[in-house]
Amino acid sequence: MTYNIFRQVTVLPVSTFELNTLWDSTVKLTDWISRRALELLYTSWDLSPLAKDCGYDGPPFPWDEERRFEIRCELDAAFFHLYLPSDKDGNWIKAENENDAQLSELKRHFPTPRDAVSYILDQFPIVREKDERRFGRFRTKDRILEIYDRLLPS
Repeated sequence: MTYNIFRQVTVLPVSTFELNTLWDSTVKLTDWISRRALELLYTSWDLSPLAKDCGYDGPPFPWDEERRFEIRCELDAAFFHLYLPSDKDGNWIKAENENDAQLSELKRHFPTPRDAVSYILDQFPIVREKDERRFGRFRTKDRILEIYDRLLPS
């Protein structure tokens, strides 16, 4: 990876993960994400060393498609909040080094962060097609947006 490519990759600072979640001030973000990631990953006894390293000493999690879908949607919604922050009312928060003109231009295209999330999710036509074929609607987008709303900062 060249330096110029590396410079353009959007990566959250490590310090972000040390803070409590925006939606539950009693839970550290790293713990919130780790619990969900572990449940997605630890589905076989072969991965028990990983589970132990994560502080979990129980059996592998059962492979449950609906549960896995829910966890993936929760993680997607959480990362949308981390990368597209809003206030408790769902309005844009000015980003570091962002000026008023830039924020105004962003709002012209996406009045709220939720509008940006909706637009981003629409960029996955294969997921949409599969969902619509199977469920008659874009279930993945609908569920992520429901969870996104639930996770608005408190």
